[in-house]
Amino acid sequence: MLPQINMAENTRIRTSLDFYAREGIRREWTAPYNLELNGVAERKNRTIVGGAKTMLYDQNLPEFLWAKACITAVHVQNKTPHKALGKKTLEGVFTGKKPEVSHLRIVGSVAYCHIPEEKQSKLEQTAEVGYLVCHSKLQRHIGSTFQAAERL
Repeated sequence: MLPQINMAENTRIRTSLDFYAREGIRREWTAPYNLELNGVAERKNRTIVGGAKTMLYDQNLPEFLWAKACITAVHVQNKTPHKALGKKTLEGVFTGKKPEVSHLRIVGSVAYCHIPEEKQSKLEQTAEVGYLVCHSKLQRHIGSTFQAAERL
């Protein structure tokens, strides 16, 4: 375990300024609530949220799934060719391989989740009906996140 260091706020700021000066990083301040000054990041966020909104409203999914829809939007964008990358995908540029897209399904579509034999009795059903709500590389072992139908 790493030791915990408690520093005063001004010490952290001074240390950060030293780091920036040493690395040749120029700090720029922006006016609060003026999103236009942070153009690239704001455009990317707007694209992600727009994709998430489209998925939620297209399939009539509840708004509490917005975070999972954003994860899916980023996952799909990473597997989509981009003009700035010479018609290559972001994932392809980083890994050098063509990204796998065969696992992608429509968000909100009916999905069946297998119930392991250890968790079912002899006469219980072997699968639970739900909805596909998320694609993510973090959940690669199942390829998607499952939301039970009665919770929607």
